[in-house]
Amino acid sequence: RVTRSLGKSIDLERMEFGDLGAFDYRWAGERYYLALHQIQLQDGETEVESLRKSTITDLRNRITYAPAGCSVTGWTSLKGAKNGYLALTFDASSLDEGDGFAPKAEDLARPLLYFRSQKLAATLSKIAGAASDEGPGSALYLDLLAMTAILELGRLEVRVPSWNEAAQGAHLLEDRLHLVGLERLGVEVDQGGLV
Repeated sequence: RVTRSLGKSIDLERMEFGDLGAFDYRWAGERYYLALHQIQLQDGETEVESLRKSTITDLRNRITYAPAGCSVTGWTSLKGAKNGYLALTFDASSLDEGDGFAPKAEDLARPLLYFRSQKLAATLSKIAGAASDEGPGSALYLDLLAMTAILELGRLEVRVPSWNEAAQGAHLLEDRLHLVGLERLGVEVDQGGLV
């Protein structure tokens, strides 16, 4: 386990662990939480308030974000001998120095569970790799990487479709598959439906 306090009220935790069996967990803090997971599960369930429960079992290169005051709860049964995560916790109010570079509160207001972002994952992976480095300039490097990750988080354009939109998409797919089936039976079909 590696923990470090970085500048700008940012704390880092990197954990690597084997098969710990089944366990429960909970995060509910006054700080913002950003984590890159490298975990495989046999089974489990995670819930972030205001989002649907997740039962995804391959969490490798997936990211979770919870704003201050948001809770993350769940249980897990690990799979495999090598699992881990990198987590950054930070106080967003201390990041803004009036220079306009820090993400706005509204950009950091919505929790996100197990999403993918290549850019953000790459930055978080660099932080994980450098977390235990004590060489010259390592503290500055980690501080800059952590600020970069937070800025990237604020610039994310992750769009999660509503259940209504997802249902509409499923109906459109069913309709299209039905029309393709009719075409194969020799029925003429144009873009709007049957001719």
